[in-house]
Amino acid sequence: MDAEELTSLFGPSIEDPDEAPPETFLLFSETFPSGNLGFIDPHATTIPLTIHSHDLLIHQSPSLLSSTRSRGTTGAVIWKVTPILATWLLAPTPLRGVFDATRTHVLELGCGAGGVLGLAMCRARRVRRYVFSDQAYVARLLRRNVEENAPCGERGLGFVTLDWEETRVVPAMTGTEGVRSFDVVVACDCVYNDALVGPFVETCVDVCRLRSDDSEKDKKPTLCIVAQQLRDSDVFEAWMNEFHKAFQVWRVPDEMLPQELQSGSGFSIHLGILRT
Repeated sequence: MDAEELTSLFGPSIEDPDEAPPETFLLFSETFPSGNLGFIDPHATTIPLTIHSHDLLIHQSPSLLSSTRSRGTTGAVIWKVTPILATWLLAPTPLRGVFDATRTHVLELGCGAGGVLGLAMCRARRVRRYVFSDQAYVARLLRRNVEENAPCGERGLGFVTLDWEETRVVPAMTGTEGVRSFDVVVACDCVYNDALVGPFVETCVDVCRLRSDDSEKDKKPTLCIVAQQLRDSDVFEAWMNEFHKAFQVWRVPDEMLPQELQSGSGFSIHLGILRT
């Protein structure tokens, strides 16, 4: 999906996030319910979910969440926005055509141990290859969730260790011979403090640049999908400004979203195409 198609579906891209009315003001001027930190249940060891008739039983680790691991532990449990985004992407939405079981390669940034979005995509047969990525500490529990919830198993799903500050993004991450770039990069609730903004956006850029370097020049640009809970207006504004420098950006309008993702829900979905 290219910029012209996105504009035809969602209207003009955001020209300047600081111009009146600023994007941050538009979103944070709404009254929305407190989502606490954004976890579904930080105390449960299993979370049952049903996404478009696909039943998942996801294991998570409250003990790891509360541990003192220095590089973060938020991937140990499931975040609220992820199953909501999965439900929307599997519905008859304008983005449904982006996902094709015969060709689409997806990379998820900060997948966490649950792997909910990729498992839902796998169960619904919407992608050829879905690659989870995160820090190494989530791999063991993620593997268990894949083994217990994914009928397509290792054939359609993969995992790569990807630290946004240390790992170099390379074509081999697709896990498919002859495929050197991703069609979609997606992130759910990955930016919750200022320190993450720069490394996250730089990683999004690096993934999308794989498409620019791909020898198959007829491929459309990589689509970046960012779903997040609205917590701190300063953090959101920092992310939006940084993301907008590198990407043409669209916010999915309310009329194309379920009530759970509309204005006032406390969530937002933005789409990006790397600037050329």
